[in-house]
Amino acid sequence: DRSPTQLQYWRVFYDGRPDVALDPATDFEGLGDTLSSGAQINLEIAYENLTNYSMDSLLIRYTIRDQNNVEDEHLLRTAPLSAKQQDSFTLQVDTKSIEGGGNLFFEINPDKDQIESTYFNNNLSWDFYIDGDDKGPVLDVTFDGMPILDGDIISPETLILIQLKDEN
Repeated sequence: DRSPTQLQYWRVFYDGRPDVALDPATDFEGLGDTLSSGAQINLEIAYENLTNYSMDSLLIRYTIRDQNNVEDEHLLRTAPLSAKQQDSFTLQVDTKSIEGGGNLFFEINPDKDQIESTYFNNNLSWDFYIDGDDKGPVLDVTFDGMPILDGDIISPETLILIQLKDEN
């Protein structure tokens, strides 16, 4: 008769999904936009499970891209994250091989490694600049605390002090 059936009750079974999110408001330290050549990038960022469902060990991917678009990608796993639990991650990256502009892309649970409610809150992107090493090192050599000139005569028991200084 084209009349819909009248239901007496509905039963819905639901398996909830966890959701992890980066939480820079709680803990976010260490980023400046300009660094000296050879300086270390130190990043500490909090993340949190926003739901009442636990998560297995989380995959983290961070990628450093230099000004020539050469990427250096790293993957690692953290401990499991219980329901409503918060944790933080510390990242240390050496910048010796980077010069000029660069980008750090940080992602927790990349490529949908675990099922989540949402994925948009799992990313952090940071642009930075590495000043090049434009000053050479300074080598200072003294003999018994005195600098010498070419042709000077020194004692065989002279204390020779060599100091190397570099801004990096």
